Amino acid sequence: MTFYAVINTQGALSMSAGDFTAEFAPAGPSRINLSASNLPVAGWVGDCSLITPGIPRNPVAAAVLCCLGASIQPYAGPVVITGFRTYPYEPDACDLDEYVTAYLPTLHRDVRITLGLDAGDPPAHLSAEWVELVRDVAETARTGSVPPIRIHRGDAVEEVEAGDTDGVLAAIQKLFGGVA
Repeated sequence: MTFYAVINTQGALSMSAGDFTAEFAPAGPSRINLSASNLPVAGWVGDCSLITPGIPRNPVAAAVLCCLGASIQPYAGPVVITGFRTYPYEPDACDLDEYVTAYLPTLHRDVRITLGLDAGDPPAHLSAEWVELVRDVAETARTGSVPPIRIHRGDAVEEVEAGDTDGVLAAIQKLFGGVA
């Protein structure tokens, strides 16, 4: 059982405990690297959320993730934030710590106010550059294209447009000589 935060597709934040992977059934989760934040956290999205019809994009979560060190790109569906440990264990999700549990609601509120979703002005301690970046990230999340799928084998890389099943199979054939 893991204590985690979830930002739903309407941009609301809630805390929960349990199997966070259930938020992404049936596809399963894909981890988002948040190590640039220097917080012991990881982000999680549905593995195929961006290319699954009917799953809305999540601009609030995209902006929160960016503030936590994620790359700027669209994210869709619910987004989960868990604790994350890398040492001395194998990298794995774990409970959010007390600091992050207290910090996330403040960050989430600041993002929602900045995007005009909640009443008020952005807090005075936030720079104009931060406000502009949050708004740009949210716009990218709403309208940006789906990043390509990158398939690696050693130094060889094939990029395939997301949703191009035939292209993925061709890239696997080219790089690995077959499909399992």
